[in-house]
Amino acid sequence: MKTKLCKKCAPPQEKPLDQFYNSAKSPDGKGYYCKSCSNAANQKRMKLLFDEDRQFKQGNGIRRATSR
Repeated sequence: MKTKLCKKCAPPQEKPLDQFYNSAKSPDGKGYYCKSCSNAANQKRMKLLFDEDRQFKQGNGIRRATSR
């Protein structure tokens, strides 16, 4: 089974290719980071964006639409 090195893991680990997402931009056709590292980074980014959006809305007096 072929493996690939995920440099985002601490410490960097060799993992099977099925633990990487497909990517047309990569020379080997797989993403640069493993699925678990990619998912963790996406969750962190989404939380940051959600928090920034909430702070903006609170600071500008924007409220959520409520159902009648």
